Amino acid sequence: MQRAARDISGPVTVVLGRSSLSESAAATVDAAVALSALDDVSFLSALRRGNVHGALDAGLAPGLLPGRTTLERGAHRFVDAWPSVPENVGHDTAGILRAARAGEIDTLILLGADPLNDFPDAELAREGMAGAGTVIAVDLLPNDTIMAEADVILAAAGPTESSGTFTNLEGRVSVCGQIVTAAGISRPDWMIAAEIAIRLGSDLGVDSPAAIRAELASFSEIHAPLTEQALDDSQVDGVLLSGNGDIAPPEPAGATSPVNDRYSLRLLATRRMYDDGTALRHSPASSGHASSLELRLNPVDFDKIGVQEGTVVRVESARGHLDMPVQVDVGVPVGSAAVPWRTLGADCRPLIDASAVVTDVRVERL
Repeated sequence: MQRAARDISGPVTVVLGRSSLSESAAATVDAAVALSALDDVSFLSALRRGNVHGALDAGLAPGLLPGRTTLERGAHRFVDAWPSVPENVGHDTAGILRAARAGEIDTLILLGADPLNDFPDAELAREGMAGAGTVIAVDLLPNDTIMAEADVILAAAGPTESSGTFTNLEGRVSVCGQIVTAAGISRPDWMIAAEIAIRLGSDLGVDSPAAIRAELASFSEIHAPLTEQALDDSQVDGVLLSGNGDIAPPEPAGATSPVNDRYSLRLLATRRMYDDGTALRHSPASSGHASSLELRLNPVDFDKIGVQEGTVVRVESARGHLDMPVQVDVGVPVGSAAVPWRTLGADCRPLIDASAVVTDVRVERL
């Protein structure tokens, strides 16, 4: 980081995202925290999930509350607005799965989630889902987790089947109107949430997306400009939510990557445009574009193995091993082994341990 501070001159934009799903996010977070302390540094989000920025602004992450504030700093604003305020930060995905594995979660609600396919550590995902009590799934399409573990399935309406908003990476909020009627008994997410709350003995007090936005604007300073009139007047550019909120940078985790030995390669698990994701799997026009599992190596590392391209080799980590064909790719850094994420048939996740900072592998001839 001292080198980065020395080399930076003038305004610098940092593209912030996760470069490999086989590595912990801790090192990336540590680097971002350190870079944020330097002058003339700004960040461009590379988070990939749909409307993830709107979700974060609404407080849908451990320790966050609506309005870019934390539970520690902003809970007092919500005491009168909500029936109750969370008493603790709660778990991230890995923490939820570990708690479920230990039998500590009686009811688990999956909101558009497919842990058996999406969580990097396949073993933890499998054990966590098996250990959960009642599993309620809210989703658009059936996925592997729903088919294997769900006790209750609630069909959600799709983006064009319900009204809502979308927040882009700049913080501009645009209205997404309903275009078609939702199929069957599927309902908008907010309606499902309100119904579950009633079954649990609490009324959320909302009856439309507009009512939800009005409540949000009433106690979130950054959402104050989000009036229905402003949204109507800004249908092209959207309403810009400005302000940094009240969030202190997290304490560095002190993540340290181990040094590769002369025989190991650093595993890089990366996404491609077309994979075996649930939406693409259910689309006849797209399902055939997903690739199969293969290993890609830099020519320097490939030559050390002594095989022809397309030869099946064994890739072994501390967690397990997989056999797959190997290809040459000059775009892969020396000392790395690249595999695609969510492939047809076998996938790379049996190699990954969620508790490890990185995943190192050895490649051997069969």
